[in-house]
Amino acid sequence: MKIKRKRTLATTLVETLPPIGLAGLLVTSLLPALGKAKARANRIKCVSNIKQVGGAFMGFAVDNNDQYPWLLEDRDKIAQSGGRFGAPGNAAWVNETSTLFAQGAIRSMLGSAKILVSPLDPDRQGVNDGIDLVNVSIANPVPNGGHSYGVVNGAGGTGKAADAARPGTTLTVTRNISGPANKEDSLSDQKDNPQRSTATKFAFWKGADKHPADARTMASLNSNAGQLGAADGSAAQSNDAYLQDRTRAHHKELGGNYRGSPSGFLDTPND
Repeated sequence: MKIKRKRTLATTLVETLPPIGLAGLLVTSLLPALGKAKARANRIKCVSNIKQVGGAFMGFAVDNNDQYPWLLEDRDKIAQSGGRFGAPGNAAWVNETSTLFAQGAIRSMLGSAKILVSPLDPDRQGVNDGIDLVNVSIANPVPNGGHSYGVVNGAGGTGKAADAARPGTTLTVTRNISGPANKEDSLSDQKDNPQRSTATKFAFWKGADKHPADARTMASLNSNAGQLGAADGSAAQSNDAYLQDRTRAHHKELGGNYRGSPSGFLDTPND
């Protein structure tokens, strides 16, 4: 009698190893591409955030004779603070991003605190998650550790900086901006406000690859990369060369709400 052997569909280890190895190779090769795609998407989202933040300041200007908060007369700065600060010296809320974002009209136009944190800045996400703009005010400002964007508001100078009537001026930037103050300074000095026209060749973006321990560095953004928005409502990704071009254009803008060249002084949540 002939005995038929039962056939099985089992595979041997030798037969299984090649497909597993191929799958591993595919995963290894795809991961960098996926990481780059995510970084590109996050930069696009960051640009969108900056555009919305700029839109809030533009809305404020529309309601205030085309003037951003730092260009108002002291009496109007006090009025915009709800009259809480009665002395001109206490109108300094216009010098800080934390209080600018907390100003009533600007806060309402922002809508959500989520707009204030970049997806490229995960270190600040936790604090941002705890911010409710309903509970924020000039007296109880947005925590510096919960937002990612700086404003070219003339802080520490004359206040004559970004101007809605000068569309080429730079209004908002990611907080990883840096640049020496003077032509004679080296990049290693890392002074953080490119305030003079002589700084146009030196403004640059800090990054996790070259400045890993720097407080201005955003964890998911490398050097030579940042985002900025202009007073005309536009926003864009930037490298160092583009930042220098925009800084140069900023200082050359004339007319508008005041005389002379715009200040390059800015405030970021690092300062």
